[in-house]
Amino acid sequence: MVSDEVLRMLSTQGIPLKAIRQWKVRDAITPKISHDSTGGDARLLVNSNGSAGCYGGWELVYEPGENTYFTFCIRVSFADLKRNIDSVSAEAFWLDETGQQLDWDPVFPAGKDGEAVVMEKALVRPDGAKQLTVRIGIRWSETGSMAWSSPELLEADPPVPRMIRLGVASARPAKGESIEENCQFFTNECRKAGEAGIGLVCLPEVILSANLPRRNSYEVAVEVPGPYIEPFQEMAKKYGMGICFSVHEKNNELVHNTALLIGRDGQLLGRYRKVHLASSEPRGGTTPGHEFPVFNFRGITVGMNICMDSSAMESARMVARQGAEVLLLPIMGDHRADRWSKGRPQFDFEKWLMVQRMRAMDNHIYLVAARNGGVGSGVFSPQGDVLVVNGGDRPILWADVNVDDLRQAWNGSTFKAVCWHERREPVYGPMAGEMPYFYPITQRIKE
Repeated sequence: MVSDEVLRMLSTQGIPLKAIRQWKVRDAITPKISHDSTGGDARLLVNSNGSAGCYGGWELVYEPGENTYFTFCIRVSFADLKRNIDSVSAEAFWLDETGQQLDWDPVFPAGKDGEAVVMEKALVRPDGAKQLTVRIGIRWSETGSMAWSSPELLEADPPVPRMIRLGVASARPAKGESIEENCQFFTNECRKAGEAGIGLVCLPEVILSANLPRRNSYEVAVEVPGPYIEPFQEMAKKYGMGICFSVHEKNNELVHNTALLIGRDGQLLGRYRKVHLASSEPRGGTTPGHEFPVFNFRGITVGMNICMDSSAMESARMVARQGAEVLLLPIMGDHRADRWSKGRPQFDFEKWLMVQRMRAMDNHIYLVAARNGGVGSGVFSPQGDVLVVNGGDRPILWADVNVDDLRQAWNGSTFKAVCWHERREPVYGPMAGEMPYFYPITQRIKE
């Protein structure tokens, strides 16, 4: 336990602390703890005991009263940890009057304040909870030290649900012999989507040129912004609707397969240049992009992938890692949802659904897939559910979603929070190319 003076110094904001005490699992892996109140600021110190399994630290105890919604934050500075932020631990536990755990939430890094990392989490008090304890400390580092300061537990207002109607418009042009005709066809599909009240609609891949003959991609590429993009911007503004689709984009001497995101005001909100090209695309002169940007659409974080990106699991993970809540996917097809042998393509609807559902669930995002030709286009939830799908007769479809609908896991917190908490990025070096240059298809481990 710490002195009343240290307790007072650490309770300057929000709900006051009732107690601060050590928490440990077993002596062999217990860190060294102390506190420092010199200079007028109190800090809770945690130092590794030299064990690779070092795990433990301080426990902050609150009695928050009857309010339901709270925000907790705390600052931590650290040095010489084995795996940097991966070795920092912060978790919140709700307890009933007997001390039994009712719920649990990880506390995540939310930004920097000078040299300190700000750890933060919105918390919801479950029925019957009388006490909140927050455990802060070190995990799995045989070296390093950390100093925790400025804990704050603040009452918060109930969150306002962020509702949006996500939709797809993926009809195939019966005839389209020019970019002009394709532009007219798909802007008319946008009109139908707008009349249906869709808030954010996704159209398929390279919609202005997918069905046109050409010797290379430059022959069918368009300027962005430009005259073939403006009709879509006008539709977006007319209906107050976001629009996403992919085009062959001219970029000086380069051509990219580029997904565009047009905002409700008709302005070009963002663009994403396809990173993972299909094998035929570079042969036709297409150049890939090299990053996965995300964009703020009406307070919702949106990312984009295009077709073959879906085959590389990192594509969806990259935008989700940056906070994307909705992933828009213009796509012609997926080679995994086809025959696994030589011969003419044979679309496998069940495998297609499996791929989309798993992409959405693995990354805890709403996935909006718009497939050229329509069949399989749909909206898929972070729980892996098919909210709506085109079985061949629904060229315009939609689902009303609340992007804050994060379902509870059986063991506490939400599935999204649990899965991001369990990730340990510092040990994923091979995924980022930090290994001898070979691929698993060309190399086996030597005996």
